[in-house]
Amino acid sequence: MDSMRDANLCVLTQLDLEDPEIGRSTLEIVLSSHEDLKPLRFGNFEPLKYGGEGRVKTDDLMACWGHPFLWSHRKRSRGSIWFGRGKKHSSVVLGFMTSRIDGPKIVQLLEELSIHLFADFASAYIVYESQETWKRRYKAVYPMTVGPFSADLRLSIPDLAWLTYFGRPYVDLIGRSKISTCPAFAATDVKGKGWLIQLTDNPRAARNDPGPYESARDRAKSHLGWEFFLDLGDPEAQRCAPDFSWANLPKVNPSAYLRERGLLKE
Repeated sequence: MDSMRDANLCVLTQLDLEDPEIGRSTLEIVLSSHEDLKPLRFGNFEPLKYGGEGRVKTDDLMACWGHPFLWSHRKRSRGSIWFGRGKKHSSVVLGFMTSRIDGPKIVQLLEELSIHLFADFASAYIVYESQETWKRRYKAVYPMTVGPFSADLRLSIPDLAWLTYFGRPYVDLIGRSKISTCPAFAATDVKGKGWLIQLTDNPRAARNDPGPYESARDRAKSHLGWEFFLDLGDPEAQRCAPDFSWANLPKVNPSAYLRERGLLKE
């Protein structure tokens, strides 16, 4: 990730984001959250083919809705939406700068997307470690700066991010009582759909003073249970993880599913 973009937000859902109604409503949440997240260039592969420096309308974006859907706003942000194929999560991935998008806005955006998409898991990871530190900690494991994705979560949670949303599969697995009492800055019940764990008040805490941040992270992981997280000594080991049986996958048209639950903007 570009050193200027120090935040990576990732939302994983079992819903089919190829559905244009869900795609449009998801984009509208992102675009309305902050000016830096509005696309200037967009397309389905690099280099991004469409757009320029002018304002882009949602209809323009939907005209090339496909897998994957990619966009950027100069060097300030990059975004991508990936459609789940088979038993793989669809995902929304955003990279941006915490110097421009503050903690409360990050919390609000992740919470809105998680509820809107009935997310299984979501996280906002703030990059503070060097590449060398990543290699020592994570060996060959795909870092959270570009994920996590379904393949990662089937083994374990790679790490506890600054902000983590646990959807129903994780609440059932870890336990509501353990998540709700997590020793972090905030443990919040999100409308009865999941729980949000925020490690510190300031998303830049790890960059400002890594030691206390890492201690806070490890206390929270110890409370939740080390068995749910990546084993750095054996990165490919199967840990305690949901089976993601796709039991929550709607049996009806995804748009109708969202509309019935009041999650689809008309």
